[in-house]
Amino acid sequence: MLPAENYLNMKIVELLDLDESIVKKYIEFYRRDIEKIQYIFLSNLKTSTSGIIKKIQIELLLEHTLKSKQEEIYTALHFCNILKVSGIEDIRNLAGKALVNLMPSLSFQQRNDIAIELLRALEMEDYQFTKYIPYYLGQLILYLTPNELEELVDDLIEKIKQSDPKLSSLLLRTVGIAIANYPKYRERFSKKEKSFENRLSKMIGILLNGFVHYNLKVKQTAFRVIGKEIFGSRHLNLEEKNHIFQLIAKKILTLIIIFSKGA
Repeated sequence: MLPAENYLNMKIVELLDLDESIVKKYIEFYRRDIEKIQYIFLSNLKTSTSGIIKKIQIELLLEHTLKSKQEEIYTALHFCNILKVSGIEDIRNLAGKALVNLMPSLSFQQRNDIAIELLRALEMEDYQFTKYIPYYLGQLILYLTPNELEELVDDLIEKIKQSDPKLSSLLLRTVGIAIANYPKYRERFSKKEKSFENRLSKMIGILLNGFVHYNLKVKQTAFRVIGKEIFGSRHLNLEEKNHIFQLIAKKILTLIIIFSKGA
């Protein structure tokens, strides 16, 4: 049997609460498959492997890595590769979710490496692949330490200024997703209210700079991200959205004043 089948069989017999000897037999099958885990990694990157098998194997790898606490960075990079190159949308999204779930198990340096890997991936030519990355990258960067996140936000400010419209739009969506999930960051790292608010204000500033971008597509992306990813987010409550609205309103008023003077 394939590792995916053995994994499912093990889960089924555990849920059915069957005789202990039967459960042990299927656990042993699973254990033998784990000893050949490199085969599973390789299988996930083959086009000949069916989508269903890949889905089960992603779940298998995530569960094994979280339990064993072994090869976390290798598994994380594997999920990165699937997110970047898989031709099936469901597989990409499952790999992205698995990567987010794995992030707390990585060291701070490894988290930074994963964030950099996906930031570079945004520069790939094929938008059909890169368009899925910001939703997960925006969540992943919130596992970076405050200093690393601060540096990354500063890098994004410069990168958007120098990038082509496609990459700028992807970066704006990444920032929008980060803002929509930003309240979680206080629980993980940021206890100082001032630095937390300053960073939020800086990220909002990145989106608002999209309003004055020379390219119409980037302007539209900035509006769409604020409307859909932030104010349409289910991760933010009304109080948090109101707070963000007040910050955005102040900055928009400033932009209006600048444009009025320029006119």
